[in-house]
Amino acid sequence: MERYDLDRYILPVWQGDTVYFETVLFVGETDSAPLLYPIKEIIGVYNYGLQIEYKLGVDYEIRDGKTQTAVLKVKLLKDKGLW
Repeated sequence: MERYDLDRYILPVWQGDTVYFETVLFVGETDSAPLLYPIKEIIGVYNYGLQIEYKLGVDYEIRDGKTQTAVLKVKLLKDKGLW
């Protein structure tokens, strides 16, 4: 993904079998974020601006087939940054 594709971005999730550009927020080093549907395949994981592509097993992990967990290079929001 080099840029956002508006047609793909606004496609209703019930009209296909792929969710694009799902946003999650990790708070702290051990946080995990549930996704909308159970994971069958990850096409890509990018930072919000699409400049950085994260690698499975290096930058993030999948646990229980439904949770994306931040590790290593993924920029995290610190708990105290929320208040």
